[in-house]
Amino acid sequence: MITNLNLINMMNLFRFCRALGVFLLILLPLGVYAEENADQSNIFKVSSMRLITKSDVGIFSERVQINVEGDYCRVKVSYEFWNNTESSFDLQAGIPFYIISNTLGEDRFEWDSDYVKDFKATFEDGQLLTVTDRMDDPVWNDSLVSSGSKTSVRTKRRMYLISFKMPQLTSKTVNIEYKVKSYFKDTKNAKTFIPKYSARLLQYDFTPAISWGKGTIRDFSLTINGGDIPKDFIHASGVGFTNLKWMDGYYMMNQTDMPINKYSILHLEYDYNVAAFNEFLTTFRCPDERVFRTRPSSNADIYTGPENLFDFNFGTVWAEGAPHQGSGEYLDITLDDYPVCGIVIMNGFTKSEDDFSENCRVAKVKIEREYIDAGNCIRRDERICDIQYESYHKVNASNFSRYVTVLADYGNIHTKVRKIRLTILDVHPGLRFDRTCISELIILGNE
Repeated sequence: MITNLNLINMMNLFRFCRALGVFLLILLPLGVYAEENADQSNIFKVSSMRLITKSDVGIFSERVQINVEGDYCRVKVSYEFWNNTESSFDLQAGIPFYIISNTLGEDRFEWDSDYVKDFKATFEDGQLLTVTDRMDDPVWNDSLVSSGSKTSVRTKRRMYLISFKMPQLTSKTVNIEYKVKSYFKDTKNAKTFIPKYSARLLQYDFTPAISWGKGTIRDFSLTINGGDIPKDFIHASGVGFTNLKWMDGYYMMNQTDMPINKYSILHLEYDYNVAAFNEFLTTFRCPDERVFRTRPSSNADIYTGPENLFDFNFGTVWAEGAPHQGSGEYLDITLDDYPVCGIVIMNGFTKSEDDFSENCRVAKVKIEREYIDAGNCIRRDERICDIQYESYHKVNASNFSRYVTVLADYGNIHTKVRKIRLTILDVHPGLRFDRTCISELIILGNE
């Protein structure tokens, strides 16, 4: 049965999600595409240990460590239990994981083995505890109404169960460890190739510990390791967690005599999108050997040739050399019948702020494609893309995907492309020079 507190938290979660305009979609690895009828369920909350057998036992200490590992969070929790009675007894407890679904068919509301990995429970000396699990029936079923639309929402709970003997008037330490797939919504469908991302979210519910002893933890600590994620892209918060401190890539909190009833769900939200998109662009980038020839309508000089577009060096550019600002100039690319799925550019001269502002940048471009269709006939098509004006940002290998522009997304197809022509139709003028610059051209394919 869900408590009023859990119900409120769930309602708040969905208001938050709908406000962002996101959908609850199953997590998909890069390069895999969603079917229209795919299961739309996912983990949305993990919890502290829940007492199943009632007894006079309390939590002397609880030490929680959360390490962000890309799409997953590795959770390690050490509990020190204290038996306050003069008799021993068997103690049973469970670690709950909640999955949520907004699909209507019960057969599409299923647990995925990727949700939780490497779950194990050990005593302090390393001895393994036997772990069993069970899947409960839907624990909540309701509808939410927002902006005039009605959404059916249900949750299920998977409980990992452990049991052990508690000797009289003594303590015992149990360590729990697992990897949980962060609650995030990577959206793809079969008609697109380039993925879209939203923030990852881990929700850790501390309220189940209220049932232990007096609902107070004598010695509590929480450490969140953000890895390589900068402070601006990771945020931890929650009711009661006002004393979380950030230092050198870690959130940390320590407290004595922590009253669980004053704490609820810890929200850990982080943006792993840049790293994931970097990896995607690098993985599906057209190999250099599949580019036969690049022929520009003009070059500014011998140092700004079209070969600079494919060197993955953000300090070099192709600069057209026409005696005007570049409208009408073009670049022809001949490929080895490579299956092009998308085209992305790094606009402007990104070597420095002065180079970026002093030179022109593309404002509108036409992309013409010569490809071989299913009947082995040569076809042509074209697209026109507007590129918004943007200010300068320092670009490097770890953040470059944040500052690229998608010119074309042809979908997850294997159409072989023979030639591509990029024609500049309009430019954002530079402050000093008339030459229009492009730092990088990334042709994406999936052969």
